[in-house]
Order: sequence, then structure tokens, then C-alpha cells
Amino acid sequence: MKFKYLHEVSPDNYYLDHRLTPEVRALLCAQASRMPKGGIRQRYRELVSKVAASVEGVLLPSDPVIRAQAEDRLCEYPLHPVVQEFFDKNIGKYGHGSVLELTGSPSVYTENVSPYTAYLSFDSPLCSGQEMSTRAVYIKDWPICREAKGDSELEDLHWDWLHIFEAEKDAWKERFSDPEIRKEYGIADDEPFRPAFDRARWALPGTIAVGFSHTGHVRERARVIRDAKLRAKDFAPALAVWEEVEATYRAAVPGIAKYGLREAVHSSSEVTRPPSHLDHTPHRRATGCWLLADELHAGVVPMRQGSKTYLDPEYNRHRVSVVINPSFAAARDWHRHRTFYPWRMSFGRAPRLSAVYSPIATSIAKVNKLMGRSANAYNRTYVHSYRGILALPLGTETTMAAAAGLRDAVYTLELRGKERGTNFEYRAQAQRLMRELRTGMEHQLGGAVTVAGILGDIP
Repeated sequence: MKFKYLHEVSPDNYYLDHRLTPEVRALLCAQASRMPKGGIRQRYRELVSKVAASVEGVLLPSDPVIRAQAEDRLCEYPLHPVVQEFFDKNIGKYGHGSVLELTGSPSVYTENVSPYTAYLSFDSPLCSGQEMSTRAVYIKDWPICREAKGDSELEDLHWDWLHIFEAEKDAWKERFSDPEIRKEYGIADDEPFRPAFDRARWALPGTIAVGFSHTGHVRERARVIRDAKLRAKDFAPALAVWEEVEATYRAAVPGIAKYGLREAVHSSSEVTRPPSHLDHTPHRRATGCWLLADELHAGVVPMRQGSKTYLDPEYNRHRVSVVINPSFAAARDWHRHRTFYPWRMSFGRAPRLSAVYSPIATSIAKVNKLMGRSANAYNRTYVHSYRGILALPLGTETTMAAAAGLRDAVYTLELRGKERGTNFEYRAQAQRLMRELRTGMEHQLGGAVTVAGILGDIP
């Protein structure tokens, strides 16, 4: 089925027509987090069908004229009720304010790529996009990403890890079917699937096929693509993926995309390697959260106006440094907090599973043997290569280090540590960092009462 306002540039690469209203583009980009089988084509088809049904009384219009009229309606104001309902629910009711960032242009989709490719696509302080969730989307017999297809070692690891994941997911789901056990674990969800997924996703291979959408401007995206291509230059399958992404932007905005790296002073042609934080050189640092040299002084900056408000921007004069050891799965969640840019990630010289996770349906010996195969594949070419990262499961321990302004750091830690339904791993990490930050601030400011007026309640 050919659509009027959804353009396919190459298999798995699409952009939305600029004639669609910004709200419609934002809706479709936001839905990348819950993309069904069939990807953006299926999601777009569903939206057009809903619009057509509200007018013609047919759920799946086969008449191309009716379908074209429904697509045209997505370019008009007032917004169709189906579109307005999405925002009323997700922003108005649930407060998912990040959807408001997705009204930019061009709106570009990439599908069937690895979680690490998705990670690189979000490596920008000006990024605005949405990645397919690996907390809420479950795919039976999860397909392998494009970068790993045809690589027999990666394919074998993919299916062996998936076998373990399925067993672990089923076992946790059975355990969390008991509401008393969910209560014991402090789980707010009323159903067992997502908490089971949270505790089993460590076994998901790094080769699962995911997707993402982006609405960042051309200058910002050009830099991300350049850095990713430099990162992938020694791994042809990944380089081909990024070249297709670049071609999609050139098709979406043909008049200016080629100028995305044109600068008045600096030359992109002189850049021959990616930024140093993307080389993932193994390093180990003591974990913690602390204020950097610039000291706080009580009374110099205003107290917080309310428990659910941002700190005053003045607080960003004070920098907060964090070092944590999340799994690769949780590292990707931390990495999406752009105010901490750049995040430096390392898997260590001997990749290992995070101690946060332990199998309940699979023997430790079997898991360790498979992890050994993944670690060997990671180290075979050279440590921290693009291909090597694909060989590691999402439960692999990382070291993540970054710094941000105090205002932005507090927001991030509160979001990860307090929000209902947060993942148990990064919630515990965020709460620990908040406690350490409080201790450091009490030392500088001389009292818990003053700090409470800034940080509020800490779990």
C-alpha cells in the first residue's frame, strides 16, 4: 500500500511529509516507543484507517480515494479528534511532556537496527526523538538487527540469549502473577508483564532489532550522523546503516541537508575520529555523586518553590558529577538525559553481567558459559569495537560517567528515582545518588533543613 505523506527512502528508513500538521508528526514520532509489527507503515496505516472510519464508517478502507481523503485530513486544522485524543491522554492526563519536543522537522524513522545504533542516535544535547521501548514492547522470536545479519557468530549468540530471555521472562511473569509477591517487591503495576520484563531483559541480546524516530534539526542530526559514521568506519554493516540514515535526511530536506556540517570557522573534513566519549575505552572509577569545586552558599540561591517544581536556573552554576555502574539496558535509559552530555560509557576489559540480575529459570553455569562466548566475541577484534558491543547482552555491566548542572541533575535523579512505574534498577541507582548528593550538600551548607528546602524529600 502506497501512502501520500509517509515516504520510504530505503527499506527501514522513512520520513513524514512536511504537509502533515506538526501535531500529527509528533503523534507518529512518539509512537515509535510502542511500534507494532510492521513498524511505522503499520502505525501510519492504523491512524489513516481510524480517520477514514470516523467519516466513512469503514475500519480498513480499501478505496484509495477514501484513504487519500483521510490522509489529507491529517494536514488540516482543527485537529481530527483521534489526534487530539492522543495528546489529551498522554500529555494532559499522564504528563508525558517529552511528546511536545517532537513537533520539529524533518521527522525521520529508522527501523530494525541494534540498541547500540539507537544509543548513538541519541548522543546529542539537542536531540529530540523517541526510541522503541525495551521495557514495554515484547516481540516473540525477536528479529535480529540489520548490522548482525549474516554474521554467524552474532546470530548464534542472538538466538541463544533469546532462549534464556524467554525462560526468565516466563518465570518472572508467573512469580509476579501473585499480587502479594508484587507488593513484596514494591511493584506498583497491576499486572505482571512489565515487572517481569524488567527483571528478564538482562538476557536480551545486543542484536535485537529496535527502531527510533527523530525530529532534530538538520545541523544537529548531521553531527550525530558524522560521529556515528566515524564510530562505524571499521564495521561495514553499521556504516551502511548510517549511510542510509544520512540518505533519508537528504531526501527529506534536499535543499539543505548536504550543508548540515557547513561552518564559518571549523571544517568537518578535518574530523577523522569520533568524540573521545564514544571510544568506550575501558575504565573503572569509584561510583558516587558529588558537587564539583564551585561551592554552594546558603542564602545566595533561592529555595525551591514547591516539591514538584524545577530548581531555579541559578543552580546550574554548580556542577554535579556522577559515576554509576548500570547494566547496558539501564545505561541507555540514563544516556537519554541530554543535559548530562556527554556520557562516557565503558564495558570494562572483561565484560560481565551486572550483579543486579540473577537467573531464576536458568542455571548459573549455562549463563556464565554464554557470557563467556559473548565476552570472547567482544574482545576478538579489539576491545570496545562496534561489532563487539553487539555481542553483549543488555545485562552487561557498564561504567557511566557524566556531569550536569545541579538543577538538571536533580531533575534527572527525581525522574528516575521517584516517578511511578520506574525500572527497579535505575530507580535504586537514582535514589542512592540523591542520598549522596544530599550528604555532600549538607556538608557544604551546614544543615539538613537548608538542603531539604532545595532537594525536597529523598526516598
